Amino acid sequence: MKLLESNSEEQVVKILKRWGFWDNEGAWQLYGGIENNFSVIGNQQSSAQAALIEKFVNSIDAVLMRECYRRGINPESDSAPKSMEEALEAFFGLKTNDLTLLSSKERQKLARNIGFIATGSKERPSLIVLDRGEGQSPKYFPDTLLSLNRSNKMRIFFVQGKFNMGGTGALTFCSDEHNLQLIISRRHPDARRYDEHDPRGDEWGFTIVRRRKPSKNHRSSIYQYLAPAGQVLSFTSKTLDVPLEYSSIDPLEWGTLIKLYEYDLGNLKTNIKQDFFYYGASLRLPQPALPIMFYEDRNYKSDSPTLTYHGLYGRLASTEEKGNIEDGFPVYIEAKVRRQPIMIEIYAFRKNFEGKRQPYKNFIRPSEAIIFTINGQTHATLSNGFFRRKRVKMDYIADSLLVIVKCDQLDSETREDFFMNSRDRLRQRNLEELESVLEEEIARHEALKELRERRRREALSKKLGNDQPLVDLLNKILKNSPTLAKIFIEGQRISNPFDTRPASESQKRFEGKRFPTYFLIREKHEKRNYPIGNTIRIQFETDAVNDFFSRSEDRGTYSLCIYNDEGECIPYPEGIKSFKLYNGTATLVLQLPDDEIQVGDEYQCCLLVESPDRIDPFENKFTVTVVPHIDHSTGEAGKRKPPTEEGGGKREQEQRLATPEVILIRESEWEEHNFNKESALSIQPNGESYDFYINIDNVYLQTEIKANTKIDRQVLEMQFQNALVLFGLSIVRLYEANNTGNGQNSETTEIFQNYENIDGLARPLSCAIAPVLLPMINSLGNLELVESAIVTDDQDVE
Repeated sequence: MKLLESNSEEQVVKILKRWGFWDNEGAWQLYGGIENNFSVIGNQQSSAQAALIEKFVNSIDAVLMRECYRRGINPESDSAPKSMEEALEAFFGLKTNDLTLLSSKERQKLARNIGFIATGSKERPSLIVLDRGEGQSPKYFPDTLLSLNRSNKMRIFFVQGKFNMGGTGALTFCSDEHNLQLIISRRHPDARRYDEHDPRGDEWGFTIVRRRKPSKNHRSSIYQYLAPAGQVLSFTSKTLDVPLEYSSIDPLEWGTLIKLYEYDLGNLKTNIKQDFFYYGASLRLPQPALPIMFYEDRNYKSDSPTLTYHGLYGRLASTEEKGNIEDGFPVYIEAKVRRQPIMIEIYAFRKNFEGKRQPYKNFIRPSEAIIFTINGQTHATLSNGFFRRKRVKMDYIADSLLVIVKCDQLDSETREDFFMNSRDRLRQRNLEELESVLEEEIARHEALKELRERRRREALSKKLGNDQPLVDLLNKILKNSPTLAKIFIEGQRISNPFDTRPASESQKRFEGKRFPTYFLIREKHEKRNYPIGNTIRIQFETDAVNDFFSRSEDRGTYSLCIYNDEGECIPYPEGIKSFKLYNGTATLVLQLPDDEIQVGDEYQCCLLVESPDRIDPFENKFTVTVVPHIDHSTGEAGKRKPPTEEGGGKREQEQRLATPEVILIRESEWEEHNFNKESALSIQPNGESYDFYINIDNVYLQTEIKANTKIDRQVLEMQFQNALVLFGLSIVRLYEANNTGNGQNSETTEIFQNYENIDGLARPLSCAIAPVLLPMINSLGNLELVESAIVTDDQDVE
């Protein structure tokens, strides 16, 4: 078939002109039967890769539909599966949608159902997505494959699609001039039984979709499909051969093939088994319901032209990639949004592993560090700037984190409120509601706080000793300037995490068991007060591994119940705001309905934990007494207790500094800190205060050093450093005031509205001021202060 063999827009247009169709307006019909269809098609996915994933999802749906028809089940009937998980188990025997549990041969066999092929040029490949699914008859192309806003799948609960429009998003990324796409399809024999009166039910239908750009008669573009006299073209054949040059694929007997001519994959221009596999598909379809076979049919050197894709989870589970993940990760949190569960999975990648620097770059994109999934498909993302927010303060590990938020259990209304129909972004109206849950859970997780502190120690441990004169000098400047001291550090003390006295007990690495031998409530948590309007944390001790409640096989379960007056244990799932297990400690955050409780009420509760290896569950009873509301914002901040003299205690006692930690960065370290020659200052929150990273090889500083041969190099460096520190402290002061509400009436409030974190503000502002810092100081200032500090460090500054 000439259209299928073609790999360029030019070739397709020539063929259609030769057949007399291209310039014959009567041979073309409106896509979806809608004249202004561009308003729908052009408003789908904003990313070419996300749009392509919709084709994969449609193919998965088609294969599930085929299996339903094969069993003589009407997909819309009560006998059909009610979820994708039910369908996978009923049709393929998959008890979970975790394809990593299958053997390689089993995945390859399943992957025969769906194929993804790259042909044509390396710069602008033509891509084929095919499936051996239900297929469509030429008669019903307009109502299915070529429809818009139809509710064909609204009453089918085990598929992902709904409105027959998500797959159209790929059109805008096809060939530049006309956005050409080829569709070929044939109905599966078992599906034909539902329309025995279709005379063309056994034929292969085919059509070309094109874009007609605005003209005198049309104010906007329109999409059309080829159907002379309103009839989709067709041919008769038992099979459809797929022409490939460097690989081979079995002919199709039924199903659908879609060819996207000269598709624009953006910056992914190499072998699809690498580029699209690693960066395109992995983050947008991290857990496909069925595996997909990738075929690279362009002239690339590789061991094999094929690869079985089974998602990001497949990559994370591979032996080769496991070493890239920090010990103790991933960690899992079950939280609630609108009293409905979401599962939060957090992966932390090493900074370096086996000679590889920053291996996380193979898994994470800065713009897609948090992904929200439903049925294994990404529906929205957030950038890693989220981890740098004031409420989160995970700046030191922000580049290394990947968070997957599974939203499968949200009801339809909540999904609609949170996610756009294009399945590539969140609705801004309800964004804060979802983000606040993530902020709280990520900021408070022990594993993340421990990793943040470890990364900070690693970053600063080699720097502090060398930079002590700078700290001393800054202290002297502030000491001798009451105005600066009052503005910047009055009433504030900043921690030094390296000058600590270790407690007597060393921290041991937790080694959990696959099945717990105990699960016990902590003694002090057996009786708790519950302040109205707040939540409380109930903690349990266990020897279960961290993934005991989240893994795909042999998973444990937990449930909360409350005893009624008759002593019956009544399930109370809505009382669980969140639940997590980490290194032997399970934490239940309990939330009671404020409008149903009164001061003095007492509730007998029980957490039941069931393990596959036990007949009886672990039972942990506790009592909750309702007390008046506590306003934590007005209470005095708690102070850390020093360890006791005998035995050392369980905490470390910190020594205190009145200045931030200042770390000097050389050119050899620019890449690690995302610096360049013009970078000046980076401000990184460390959980309690801030660390200042200064580019000591800044181009403007180095230019001044070369130009001012009469001024000692150390003097100029000290001037530059101290000026940036004072500048940074000013930013911190305004940032803190803005975030605590103390600066809401200030003229500076607007400055912070466009910045998600303090470093996002500090970097561009310091870049802007760096060129004028030293010229300004040397023109207006007095050098004696700095010179005396360098020459005689023990003298007071006057």
